[in-house]
Amino acid sequence: MATANQPALPGQRTWQWWRFWAKIFPYLAISAFYLRFLVFTLYPFYYSIILSTRRMTSFTQSEYVGFRNFWILFARDTVFLQTLVRATVYALASAMTHIPVAFILAYIFNDRIRRGRNFLRICYLLPLIVSGPVIATMASMLFNQQIGLVNQILGALRLPNDILWLDNARYTMALLVIIAFWRYTGYHMIIYLAGLQAIDPTLYEAARIDGANETQVFLYVTVPNMRPAMAFSLITSLIGSFQLFDLPQIIWPGGGPERSALFPLNYIYQTGLWQFRLGEASAAGWILFLVTVILSIGWYKLLRIGRED
Repeated sequence: MATANQPALPGQRTWQWWRFWAKIFPYLAISAFYLRFLVFTLYPFYYSIILSTRRMTSFTQSEYVGFRNFWILFARDTVFLQTLVRATVYALASAMTHIPVAFILAYIFNDRIRRGRNFLRICYLLPLIVSGPVIATMASMLFNQQIGLVNQILGALRLPNDILWLDNARYTMALLVIIAFWRYTGYHMIIYLAGLQAIDPTLYEAARIDGANETQVFLYVTVPNMRPAMAFSLITSLIGSFQLFDLPQIIWPGGGPERSALFPLNYIYQTGLWQFRLGEASAAGWILFLVTVILSIGWYKLLRIGRED
């Protein structure tokens, strides 16, 4: 064994070297994730706070303006407030269409349909794996006034077939809600189906022994136990509605007729990259973040998750 005055033997040096690398290798193995998180998440998060209080005068120079960018978004530039209202309307319209249908389908598949259940699950999940640009391209072709399949079907049914689906502001929100219904109904159905299968069957047996009918079992056993799944479904739908970007950006690149397809992320993209108003774009991003957090907390409070009745 080597002492303080005696150098280590070659075999001992090799063993010490392996022990050293054995200790630091696990940290090196997971360092890629932390480096990516630091460079692409934490640093942009920090820099966006700094940028939201500054006005860019060039690519390398900026001027500190405090909360002026936030004031501009609320007092002068009303377009951003309109995008927030539009996103809220879209979130509510989506929640009132595909989420109830998804819950009904999950309830039917869980209790009524036994054969072919897995095949039906795959069919409802197929739209989810299609990318947003592909869906936007399909929608642009289907709802085209001249060559669109929708107008051709309407013409075959002897209905008005000259509808300007993509050029009329009245139809913009309806088209986006229809696309969301087709794309996300299966996703929320799987969430509800998992929640229904997680309910303890003894609760249903106890309710029926006590004389409860099917409606009472549904209202007092199924619905209360589905609150966590409902909360998750509603919050993911809410966040997705406020993060909508690819569909309106591809179908209506300039914001659509009368800016009816301009959502918060499209506004941030145009303001920051097209107009080089990075300070206002960063401030708009933080406002969007706070609005999303407040509405998500509101959903949790509304559904009373974690409370005992």
